[in-house]
Amino acid sequence: MLKKSIFLLFGLLIMFSLPSLTAFANEEIEEVPLTEEEIAQLKNNVGLTDEMINDLPITELRILIEEGSVLEFHQAEVIDIFEPEVFNPGEFKPMQGGDLDPKKIKITGYAFYNGKKTSGTYSGYRQYKLVGNWEWLTAPSWYLTDGFSVGWGSTDLKLPTRNNAVDEFWGYYYRYDGTKKTWYLTSSTRNPNTYEPNGGVGYKFDLRGGLTRHKGSLTQYVYTRASRGDINVKFEYGHAQMVGATVTFGKNAGSFGIAPTFGVKTGYAADEIVW
Repeated sequence: MLKKSIFLLFGLLIMFSLPSLTAFANEEIEEVPLTEEEIAQLKNNVGLTDEMINDLPITELRILIEEGSVLEFHQAEVIDIFEPEVFNPGEFKPMQGGDLDPKKIKITGYAFYNGKKTSGTYSGYRQYKLVGNWEWLTAPSWYLTDGFSVGWGSTDLKLPTRNNAVDEFWGYYYRYDGTKKTWYLTSSTRNPNTYEPNGGVGYKFDLRGGLTRHKGSLTQYVYTRASRGDINVKFEYGHAQMVGATVTFGKNAGSFGIAPTFGVKTGYAADEIVW
């Protein structure tokens, strides 16, 4: 009788807990601001500036401190995108060259050196963390499915895999609350849409209508055991500008990225890892 009572009580606890667990899973995550001590560590140990600290997700910044990462490179580009103007659902005006004010998107690429691995599959390899950010500085006209990628043209950088899938990848999407002046993490994924073996990864996301500011990022760890080398790394954004346009990934000019496609505008930031 006592056992039955215990099981009944346990079942009731689970039943009443489920709604709150479900609600929590669907809630957006507000990032806790950095402390002054954390900001000092990011500047003095990691090598970031105030601009870089404001650019990167707070979650990522705390991981950089924890891992003892050191900035290898930082490259930022602001891209002008001339968009077909939407004036009725399903219709658009053709682009008028320079007659329309361009939309602007900022693409930022980072590489961090995390030292040599001392255990596991990649023991003895140098570990780098590649972090790419994109942010619409002016709201786009088209809210379709866009894509973001990081790619390189040398097999010296190894892409970790597990169970025939890319490992150590994260993709994030944020929205901005103008009232609270705070970014909220609204979705994340551990699975890129596609990858090139030892060449790069890409993932897609739906731009959310009704938002004035959009921001996202990707993180991918890579490894090399070459004693010396230099590799160009490219972070590329693909923006669909009409219904039916599809962002695709592939090799272009020797490096993985956004494939040239009708109705898709691209922009990128690139730099070099040297060791």
